Amino acid sequence: MKDVLWKLSTKQLKPGDWKKLALYWKFTPEHIRSIEHQYTGNNSFKEHGYRLLMIWLHGVRKDENIMRLLFEALVSIDRRNLA
Repeated sequence: MKDVLWKLSTKQLKPGDWKKLALYWKFTPEHIRSIEHQYTGNNSFKEHGYRLLMIWLHGVRKDENIMRLLFEALVSIDRRNLA
């Protein structure tokens, strides 16, 4: 799953998408600032996205369908074509 999330964050998410996902998953402003803290630069959104996805993945219960949850999140941020 980590490979899928890496490809999603580095190849397919747009610069603002990771923050939209963070808000959809109810990350706090403090969480978002913490994710942004480590990396800076033009392509830092890719690292931010991956970090967000890994934190989210860690919080998913074992009885939940990860792909369904990810699909729903992508649809919610208007990335249905990617979902």
